[in-house]
Amino acid sequence: AVVSTQSTGILRQLRGVAEGKNPDEFYRGMIKSKMVGGKHQLHTDNTLSHATVQLLKSQDANYLRLKLQAERSKVSKMESVLHGTRDERKSTHTFFRDS
Repeated sequence: AVVSTQSTGILRQLRGVAEGKNPDEFYRGMIKSKMVGGKHQLHTDNTLSHATVQLLKSQDANYLRLKLQAERSKVSKMESVLHGTRDERKSTHTFFRDS
């Protein structure tokens, strides 16, 4: 009897909420949802077209080339600063050949 009274009260509250809603109400989520077995399921299509995939790959490759070029320029600048600071010795050993 207690469970029946509780469920009746809950149903009465839900009916009041449903009556208070505007029938013309619209949510963006309604576009991508559908009913499956009485429950709402979001329908998402996460597949990319072949052209989109190729575009993304080319953009990634271009970005990597750009970063590689930036790193190479940093290295060349650092090497130019270090030029002459190394102790580069020329070989002073003399070879004598008997002819």
